[in-house]
Amino acid sequence: MLICSAIAVVAFAAAALRDLTLRQIDNAIVVIVAVAWGGTVAFGSGSGDVWDGVVPHLAVAAAAFAVMLCLYIFGGIGGGDVKLAAVVFLWAGPDLAVPTLTLVALTGFVLALAMLCLRPLRAHADRGGALASVLVMLDERRGVPYGVALALGGIAAIVSPWLTQR
Repeated sequence: MLICSAIAVVAFAAAALRDLTLRQIDNAIVVIVAVAWGGTVAFGSGSGDVWDGVVPHLAVAAAAFAVMLCLYIFGGIGGGDVKLAAVVFLWAGPDLAVPTLTLVALTGFVLALAMLCLRPLRAHADRGGALASVLVMLDERRGVPYGVALALGGIAAIVSPWLTQR
């Protein structure tokens, strides 16, 4: 289970980096995260009916996908964000859906606010260097990289059960 969780954390980090730099989230990353979740279910299902735990997680993922698909249809987010949200909430499940949603929303808000606050520095981007690289990644004209917020929520959903175990 730990290996599958670690793979998913690395994949979420890759999704965040790719969305921040290119405003794209690869389908392969989404598939890796979903398969890693399946691995945790398969290897961590000790006793009892595996479907008892799987169905609620799938329901939450489907609900997240449906809501995000509506946002996509109206031009609010990109297609990669829709798919990434589904696997984030697949990991979160019903127990962690609200805390994960809260973290994603707050992170997205802070990211959007930071992008607006950096707007006055854009004139300095022509000079090159590290500041120029950051300003290009956080240029609001490119859109908010919601994949960063979603990936952070996904990582938190994976890590929080490990942190709360006694």
